[in-house]
Amino acid sequence: MKASFINYLGEYISVMRPESRKRIRNDSGNLILLLCCDYLCSAAECVKNISFACKYPEIPLIVLRKLPLRLNAWNRPIFSLSVYKEYSYSSGQLHILEGLRSSDCYFDNVKANIHPTTPIHKITNLQHEIAESFGEQFDLRRSAAVTGFSPGWTSRKFSEYANIDLHKYIMQNKYCYGLWQIMGTNRSIKEIAFSLGYTQSAFCRRFRTLFKTEPSALRRTMSVNDIPLENTLELEMRQKKSSKSKKG
Repeated sequence: MKASFINYLGEYISVMRPESRKRIRNDSGNLILLLCCDYLCSAAECVKNISFACKYPEIPLIVLRKLPLRLNAWNRPIFSLSVYKEYSYSSGQLHILEGLRSSDCYFDNVKANIHPTTPIHKITNLQHEIAESFGEQFDLRRSAAVTGFSPGWTSRKFSEYANIDLHKYIMQNKYCYGLWQIMGTNRSIKEIAFSLGYTQSAFCRRFRTLFKTEPSALRRTMSVNDIPLENTLELEMRQKKSSKSKKG
């Protein structure tokens, strides 16, 4: 996330480096783990970030998603919040969360600035709803219901106003949340796939394409290697190379 965008969030953002783990542990009651996503990150980077967050299960995890818009119709960057870990928040954590939601960059606070019947408002609102629901059960038909127009219009206008097509946007939100559930929860892969609107086989096939590993293999790597900042994809690749060299 660009520094200029982080500056918009003012006092509610404190950039924490990975080596600050001791501080995180000592002050967890006043912290929220905030991952910033602009839909341009690599699969390996996503795994690394979620792996880091999984080492602090006692701290709420929220993904701040900058909405991908081509036109600067809102005169500022706009974001949504995907709350991955729900808690009984401390007063300090509530202050942070409420501060983020009161920002003049948060969509709910700026949507009144543009008439709700305009295409840019409808598409931004659709992006917001998908992001805040993790894309769960979203498809083209449900997206069209949100805009109030046909699936064809919704798909075309989304591509016109966004920096990503609608299908890919929904899929990235779903699989980002699916990645977190695989790495940070004990839910079965079948249950995770079903909650996102997929069969287990379809979910695993797409997951393998995106993250270059099977969900079950990633989960095993997480449980065996308790390394906060380890890139689990690179670790698995090294293990495979090591295995091949031994066979050779």
